[in-house]
Parts: sequence; structure tokens; C-alpha cells
Amino acid sequence: MCRDRFESLNRSAETRGLVIAAAEGCGFFSVWFTVFHEHIDVRLALIEAFPGTAASCFDEGAALVDRPGSDMGAALLRRLPNPFCGGEA
Repeated sequence: MCRDRFESLNRSAETRGLVIAAAEGCGFFSVWFTVFHEHIDVRLALIEAFPGTAASCFDEGAALVDRPGSDMGAALLRRLPNPFCGGEA
């Protein structure tokens, strides 16, 4: 719903600000990050807005960077089954 409103309001900077404010108020970074997977500007703003989020874990296109020596990046990059979407992520 939030993504649909964002798109219907022409993806303006003001609307992006409202999305980020809602995300900050609700939490759940990974949910917002997933929902706005097609909107790099929103994803970059989410990275900046959430305290403790290491920008070095993402590339310039807001994609996760697999970090050598850590299996955390690999785990996050894997697509896990989602029981709410017919078993697919």
C-alpha cells in the first residue's frame, strides 16, 4: 500500500520523505528495504535513516555487498521461501 501510494504520487522527494518517516516510526528495515526493491533512492534513504546500518554493506545501487569472511552477506543474499507468497520469496 505504501509503495503504491509512493508511485501514484510521482515518487516525489516529499513523498519519499513520508515513506522514510513511516519506516523510522514502524521499524522493520528489511521489510521496507524489500518492498521498495525497485526504488534505489528510497533504499539509499532507508540505509541513511536507520541508525546502526552500515553503508559499507551496500553498493551504490543499494544492493547488499557480499563481505569476504562473513557468511552473513551470503545468508541475506539467498532467497528464502516465503509461506505467505505460495512458498516463493
